[in-house]
Amino acid sequence: MPFKKQMLTHAPRFLAAFAVFVALAHNPGMSAYAQDAQPSAKADQKKFQVLFDEKLLPEKVRATLERIRAAARSGDIDELRSALEWNELPPDIGLDKKTDPVEHWKNISSNGTARDIMANMLNILDRGYAVANKGGSTEIYIWPYLAEMPLKNLPPLAEVDLFRLADPESAKKMKAAGTYQGYHLVIGKDGTWHAFFQKK
Repeated sequence: MPFKKQMLTHAPRFLAAFAVFVALAHNPGMSAYAQDAQPSAKADQKKFQVLFDEKLLPEKVRATLERIRAAARSGDIDELRSALEWNELPPDIGLDKKTDPVEHWKNISSNGTARDIMANMLNILDRGYAVANKGGSTEIYIWPYLAEMPLKNLPPLAEVDLFRLADPESAKKMKAAGTYQGYHLVIGKDGTWHAFFQKK
C-alpha cells in the first residue's frame, strides 16, 4: 500500500506517534511518545513517556545503569554481582526470588559464559527507555521502550528499533501478538534494579 494511503487509513494513534517520531529525528532529547500502556483497560490506564537522552535520567538511575553497562562490557558475568549487591533484594529474573541471577544467566546462555545474555543487556540499553508513573512513588525506567508500547501499527523508527532487537521472524510474531516479548530491564527512580528477564 502506498505510504500516503497508509497515513490516511491507519488509526489516529499511529498518525500521532509517527509525527512525534519524525520530530524526534531533529531533537533526540525530546519526549518521543506518550501512550496508554494498557489501552484496553480504561479503568486502569498506565501512562508512559519514551525518551532517548540519558542525561534526563535521575542521577541514581544513571549510576545503576552505568554499573550494569560496565559489568556487561567486561565480558565476565560475575562482574554483575557488584551491581546486584547495590540492591536490598535481587532483581526479578522471572523465577523464584531465591534463584541466583548470575548462575541462572550462565545456565540459560548458549555456552555457559552468559556473554549472549550480556549482549542482550547492552542491546536493549542502547535503545530508548520508557518512563512509567512519572512523578509517582512507583516511577520506573524501562529498557527498551518497546516493552511498554503496543506493537501493532508501529511508527517507522520504532519498527527499526524492533528489528535491531529481534530477528525478522521473532519481530513478526511480536507484532502479530501486539506485545514485545524480548528481554527488558527495569530500574526504579531510587536506583534500584527491579527486573531483567524475557517478557512473554
